[in-house]
Amino acid sequence: MTLLNIVPAAPEGNGAPLTMSTMEIAELTGKRHDNVLRDARKMVAELHGEGGLLSFEETVERPNPSGGAPIRSPILRLPKRETLILVSGYSVEMRARIIDRWMELEMGTAQPRMVVDPSDPKVMLAVFDHLQKQVAEKDAVIAAQGQKVKQLDRLGAADGSMCLTDAAKTLKKRPKDLITFLSTRHWIYKRVGNSSWLAYQDKIQAGYMEHIDHPFFDDQGRERIATRAHVTAKGLVKLAALLEEPLH
Repeated sequence: MTLLNIVPAAPEGNGAPLTMSTMEIAELTGKRHDNVLRDARKMVAELHGEGGLLSFEETVERPNPSGGAPIRSPILRLPKRETLILVSGYSVEMRARIIDRWMELEMGTAQPRMVVDPSDPKVMLAVFDHLQKQVAEKDAVIAAQGQKVKQLDRLGAADGSMCLTDAAKTLKKRPKDLITFLSTRHWIYKRVGNSSWLAYQDKIQAGYMEHIDHPFFDDQGRERIATRAHVTAKGLVKLAALLEEPLH
């Protein structure tokens, strides 16, 4: 049994129907739970008969303010239809809170709500430990992001450029995959009858790409010049962001 009494609005398990507990309804509307539970039992009995209550009833444990054994509290878990029927007589503001919560559930963005007893030191210690872990996790993420920013800043300030194959290695991509990515994103292209990749002019003007002339000898022994696309340091930083890959 956990120190925090968590009453999730929806049962765990893939494909399980969404429900809202009477305890959460009471919390959202500011009503006493015993009154909400009484009204919910009456409604379910009218809709489904006295025997229908068994399908909705459940018992949960919550911390004991005096520090003794946990208190067992009955609740009803209501599907959307029954929930909306129950709150149909509530004020507009209360109904809006319930409807907003259901929208969260149906979009999969809802989080379990916790009922915390602030007078219980054990409960508050558990809350403090939980918050400390969250802060530590966020600090680790911030530190990792800061390191990545430093790497990108150093790379962006560097001079020179590299061929597509070396750029792929730096970005931890297969050359074939990077070339396909650059081609589909209109960074590079090939002229008809030319085997070399060339950079689009707008990427050159942006400082992401440049052309490098490579001398070579043809089959006749004559010296030729091949112009090929290279990725600049600034281009690598941009590609790292587009590919969401860390640089090493």
